[in-house]
Amino acid sequence: MCLVAGDEPNTSIRAAIDDYVKANQTSFALQPTFQVSNPYTLVPRQDLSRLIGGTWDKFHATYPKSGGIRTFSAVGFNNTKTVAVVYYSQEGNVFGGSGAILLLQRVDGKWKESPSKAMCRWIA
Repeated sequence: MCLVAGDEPNTSIRAAIDDYVKANQTSFALQPTFQVSNPYTLVPRQDLSRLIGGTWDKFHATYPKSGGIRTFSAVGFNNTKTVAVVYYSQEGNVFGGSGAILLLQRVDGKWKESPSKAMCRWIA
């Protein structure tokens, strides 16, 4: 993993990394309670494995209006819930996707990606 709590000098970030590692030792089923502007469907992991397999044909036939899948980890927080660490990815087919571990900071009541910390990212 690209984040190592012991290597982080900032105690708030270190606490959020520790909590992220702990929180992701267990799987959680998301509930359809997100209030976002675009419609979404929560698909269980075992259904995704069946639909995607080696190609995305079954997935796109089942969800023709979908741009792909987005996955999220559990979120790790510091003690005051002002710093958070989360992993997300998005994939649309076998050839394209991206993901990152994000460091977020709560500023004026809103979560914003921290500009002061380069985190792990991938793109395909």
